Amino acid sequence: MKTCPRCTHHNRDGELVCERCRQPLSNYHGLATRQMKATLDFDDELPVHFDTSSTAYSNKITVELAESGERLSVENQKRIVIGRSSTHSVRTPDVDLAPFHAFSKGVSSLHASIFRADDCVSISDLGSTNGTYLNREGLIPHQAYPLHNGDLIYLGQMAVRVYF
Repeated sequence: MKTCPRCTHHNRDGELVCERCRQPLSNYHGLATRQMKATLDFDDELPVHFDTSSTAYSNKITVELAESGERLSVENQKRIVIGRSSTHSVRTPDVDLAPFHAFSKGVSSLHASIFRADDCVSISDLGSTNGTYLNREGLIPHQAYPLHNGDLIYLGQMAVRVYF
């Protein structure tokens, strides 16, 4: 059993990230995203809202940067990866946030995945260094969470809204 150095939670053997606070449980940092020292303060952040309007099925996923309102869209894919391009990564994400200061906001090169399964759209953290938050709730890496139109997602400290 590994004890988290940040929150003292007792994690199962083999866990790489604390199940409670997402603190890495090993000393390996490699060439990955640097861990942010600051914690998110949701009290002063953007409001959570849901777009419940009924729309026909679209094969487009749009990521809107909460800070600037700029929209990045990907069409005709059942699965997209959101992150930032990096000279240390062979694979580039489908939605590249590098031009929007993603590194300084703690976005990993392959941070999160949004995918369609049946009639549901879901998100999964890909083991990012600084975590993924869905409507202010931290996601456990590599687990699927259902998304709704207009959900607020934090990739590290970068806020985006997702539309589909």
